[in-house]
Amino acid sequence: MGELTYFLGLQVKSAKNGIFIHQSKYCTHLLKKFRMLGCKEAATPMATNCYLDLDKAGKDVDQKMYREAQEKVTNPLFEKRPKQFGIGGVLPPKRDLTRFVKWPKTVQIQRKKRILKQRLKVPLALNHITKTLNKNLGQTNFYSVGSDINIVVM
Repeated sequence: MGELTYFLGLQVKSAKNGIFIHQSKYCTHLLKKFRMLGCKEAATPMATNCYLDLDKAGKDVDQKMYREAQEKVTNPLFEKRPKQFGIGGVLPPKRDLTRFVKWPKTVQIQRKKRILKQRLKVPLALNHITKTLNKNLGQTNFYSVGSDINIVVM
C-alpha cells in the first residue's frame, strides 16, 4: 500500500525525529476561499473579556459566506471545544460565535477572520508528534510538542 501520506484530512509525514501531522492543504484552501491568502497572521491574542452582542446598527454582510466561515472556524481539528457543550451554551464569549449566524454583521466577520488568523499562525507543521512505546501497558503514547495534552492510543 505504501507510506501513509494523507489520512482523514490530515497530511502525515514521517521523519527521523518523529511524525509530522499538518493541514497545510486545508489551511491554504481556507485562506483562498475567504480571500485571506495575503493576510498577515494575528500576532496578538484576542481579548478574553469581550462580549459579543447583536449589532443592529452594523453593516450587513453575505450570510452564505458567514455560515461557511462558521463551519470552518468550528472544524473539530481546529476547535478544541468540549463535546458536552452545545451551541449557545456557557462558553467563553470569544469561542461562542454561532449565536450570530442569523444576522451577521461586519464586526462578527472581522472577529471570525481574526480567529482564523490566530489558528493559522502556527507553522504549517501544526503538530510535531513524537512516539514512545510503553511495553508494560502495551500502549503507544503520542505527546504533542508545545502542549500538555496527552493522547493515548490503545
